[in-house]
Amino acid sequence: ISSRTVSVTYTAAVAGLDSVVWTWGNGQRTKVTSNYAAAVSYTYPAASGPGPFTVCATAYSACGQNVACQQALVSVGSVE
Repeated sequence: ISSRTVSVTYTAAVAGLDSVVWTWGNGQRTKVTSNYAAAVSYTYPAASGPGPFTVCATAYSACGQNVACQQALVSVGSVE
């Protein structure tokens, strides 16, 4: 296996969100502009290294932004 997929969910009761931007701790990001409570999946390529990665969700609205981060213990690499 040369990659790992992680699925995360941003759960917040926030009215008026414009978008949520996920940063995956390896320079990649995903922008979500609707259905914020749905799980977001990201596949870490093997070239990302072994981790751990700090995953952040930044919620944007007319009132500003709010950031939540958590370290993800994702093992990326070959499995025999």
